[in-house]
Amino acid sequence: MDVRAVYRWENPKTTGKWLALYTVLWYTEHIVSFVVGKQSLAWRAQLKSLPVGLSHLRCDQESLLSYFSRISAQVYAESTR
Repeated sequence: MDVRAVYRWENPKTTGKWLALYTVLWYTEHIVSFVVGKQSLAWRAQLKSLPVGLSHLRCDQESLLSYFSRISAQVYAESTR
């Protein structure tokens, strides 16, 4: 998708769809979560295209949760010293 083509109304049908989506997201206050979700999907697509040797890198809820729980445990251990 070319952002320039959308804001210049080069294809009115496509721009109208984006305008409708933006209006609904603005009204329901979900703009930020849409942007984060869209970027997350793009990031996952990039991870899948990595060489096979790097396939151990993954991004799912469990791995992120374990990562952040380890960090919080380290921070807690350092703060109780």
